[in-house]
Amino acid sequence: MPRFGKKISAEERLSVFYSLTLNLLGLVLIGLGLVILWSYIQAPAPVHSDFNNDYRAAQALRSGRSIYAATNAHPPCDALLFVPLSYLSSRVAFVLWSLFSILCYFGTIFFILSELPVNIPSRWRLPVLGLTLCWYPLLAHIALGQWSLILGAFLVLGWGALRRDEERLAGILFGLATAIKLFPALVGILLLLRRKWCALAWMVSLVIITLLLSVQLVGMTDVFRYFLILSPENVARYATFPVNVSLTGLISRFFVAGRWVRPWLVSPRLAKVIIFSSSLLLLADWGWQTWYLPPGRHGDDLAFAYVLLLMLLLSPITWQHVFPLLLLPLGILIRAGQRASQWRYWWLMLLIFILLSIPDVQLAQYLAMKFSPHGISPLANLIFAAPTVALLLLWYLLHRLSVELMSNSGYARWMANSE
Repeated sequence: MPRFGKKISAEERLSVFYSLTLNLLGLVLIGLGLVILWSYIQAPAPVHSDFNNDYRAAQALRSGRSIYAATNAHPPCDALLFVPLSYLSSRVAFVLWSLFSILCYFGTIFFILSELPVNIPSRWRLPVLGLTLCWYPLLAHIALGQWSLILGAFLVLGWGALRRDEERLAGILFGLATAIKLFPALVGILLLLRRKWCALAWMVSLVIITLLLSVQLVGMTDVFRYFLILSPENVARYATFPVNVSLTGLISRFFVAGRWVRPWLVSPRLAKVIIFSSSLLLLADWGWQTWYLPPGRHGDDLAFAYVLLLMLLLSPITWQHVFPLLLLPLGILIRAGQRASQWRYWWLMLLIFILLSIPDVQLAQYLAMKFSPHGISPLANLIFAAPTVALLLLWYLLHRLSVELMSNSGYARWMANSE
């Protein structure tokens, strides 16, 4: 700050005005985010929310009934983990679950910032905090009582354990994440390609243990029912859903007739060919990058960021509330961007953040009513491609960093010197 009596230049006045404006914007966003989050926590969870489905499944398990008697379509392990909450009233359990999810969210962000580390300029800290509170994927997660924030915490903590060579702990965390949702199983392939044998052994062991516990406590019938009937039915039902942001969802809406969206061309066979080809291309690129990235922290970080992104693209069904899994890839890209003076890089990052923040559920509801009963028009359907485009742009930026790192360029030297 300038001393008293010293004339303040126009540049200094502009800097002070800029800082005050950012701080004011940050305070407004923080207040707005807290109000919205509190309103979601106080409101009853929707009847068909993930929270209520798991809560009722846990109650059914305690009473000896099938966990799939109602609308539940989650893995058996989810009901097991919800048993302690089922002893509380639904209202109290939902509040505790929401508060724990928010704690996981900010704990994950703090952990990533401190591990990489990422330096946020002081004038930007309040606006960044406000944006994290108002981020649509967070709000959607809390509104429905999802698993994604807890899942993301397990995966990021496992990544941190790998960075410290604590492979046993990493394997346990990855195994828990896979037991909750199936798509983190891709981490097992990552551990295989990066030759993390101890972590892989513990991950596989924990998945087997949780599966055996599910058979023992939930019952063989329900376990087989989930894997052989409910999971395939769920994929078939929601493949063309407007807010399914996976590659399967994006391509299916263009070529498969559904009750929500009118396709550009009805050709399910072509859709399968494109889905298979694009998935194979991403897998090949990921496998090549993961195998050839140099050993050490920077190579392992990029490989892990890749697999988190791959989970969302290759899973048959991906919702926006899973986007907190992108916090680590975003953190790595922001850290790399701190060395980049090109304005185009930051504009691209801003575009990605905006595309990842579109309130897709509300848009889908509005457009479904507007085009009822014929389904959303092919042209209006393009807006639901935005989050998937953002995921592919993230893939492109990670690919560029990987190529730079493998070529031993300035990125590698800068990252090494910033430790």
